[in-house]
Amino acid sequence: MLYGPRGLHAFEIKHADRVRSEDTASLRLFLQDYPSAKCHLLYLRHEEYHEGGISVVPLEAALRNFAKITS
Repeated sequence: MLYGPRGLHAFEIKHADRVRSEDTASLRLFLQDYPSAKCHLLYLRHEEYHEGGISVVPLEAALRNFAKITS
């Protein structure tokens, strides 16, 4: 979880190449308590999409973007 000037962000990483609805259960619960949070599920495939208010993002792309932000 990250909190700062850009808001509250919650992350979950799955070692899987597909995302099932039960994989997003904990982030959906988090959104119930913190509806303004931005939730991200990172996984091993290459497609990026949104599911129920959760950004599903390829792990590799997320790490590349994180490296750009922090350098």
